[in-house]
Amino acid sequence: MEAAFKRIWENASLHRFKRFARPVPDADGFQFMTNSPHIHQRYIYHALVSAIRKAEKTVYLTTPYFIPDLKFFRNIRRAARRGVDVRILLPGQSDHPFLIDIASGSYFSLAMKKGVRFFKYRKGIIHAKTAIIDGAWSTVGSMNLDSQGLFWCYEGNIVSTNTEFAQELTQHFFTDLEGSDEIRHNEWEGRSRRQKMLELSTWPFHKFL
Repeated sequence: MEAAFKRIWENASLHRFKRFARPVPDADGFQFMTNSPHIHQRYIYHALVSAIRKAEKTVYLTTPYFIPDLKFFRNIRRAARRGVDVRILLPGQSDHPFLIDIASGSYFSLAMKKGVRFFKYRKGIIHAKTAIIDGAWSTVGSMNLDSQGLFWCYEGNIVSTNTEFAQELTQHFFTDLEGSDEIRHNEWEGRSRRQKMLELSTWPFHKFL
């Protein structure tokens, strides 16, 4: 992790892109995985999408920013549609409320129609980036679920198939849910026309946010 961070820091400082080796699974069920702006180096992104595609029971995501690409968004909707319990925990208000939060809201109706559940944390700032799939696959690290984190930034995450680790992250997730409010679909649909228009206007810019 230290070597990867040093390399990322040096590359970013010099405004250059360097390729990272393909992650090697660890015998103990833990591995350190990176994301790079290189098109074939987005290892965390592809691992997370693959895990969501295979999900059978649960997908629990915590992220401060939720502006995913269409591929990622399509897969969480498909998971919910086939009966997977998909829950996404977001901050009550991010540090960019007039842009990020409005763009995030543009996904809610489309996702909730398929059964995805959204929660807003009310007890302060939440900046965790975690995912737990079926209580068996999990990740925690620096990658946000927005275009910057998924595609354009160097990121580093621990990815694990250790069930005890997944259970511990799940406990943290449900503790955070206790301090959160669920966004109800019928209430969300009643938001103002102005709010809906603002959300709609962000779609052309999602790939840059």
